[in-house]
Amino acid sequence: MKKEEVEKLFDMLDNVFNNINSKNKSTGTGLHFGYKLNVVPANVQMKKPILYTFELSLREANQGERILQTFSYEKPESYDLYTMKHQVMQSVITVMFESTMLQWNELGKLLNTDQSLQKAAIILK
Repeated sequence: MKKEEVEKLFDMLDNVFNNINSKNKSTGTGLHFGYKLNVVPANVQMKKPILYTFELSLREANQGERILQTFSYEKPESYDLYTMKHQVMQSVITVMFESTMLQWNELGKLLNTDQSLQKAAIILK
């Protein structure tokens, strides 16, 4: 995996977070989302491999930052730095999309059965 390809993925994710945070700022929600990729060195004595963690965080107005989710991945010996970062990004983006689609599906089920929710959705149009 090339460094430039991985940097493009991070640039894309930065743009997504910047767009979300700009929208939240303009609407006054007080929500600011962030992420951080950490590399935890291997501990040879305890036979622990290199670990990559991807943290999603939220900072709300007048409150501290809190971690929403942490994804942890062990680095296979055959992966170089950029291959591992690419794999982590691909996995995290997959989980984000899947979670969103599952929530949309559940919301759709509710809208199909809950008449008061249907009326509220019509009013919000």
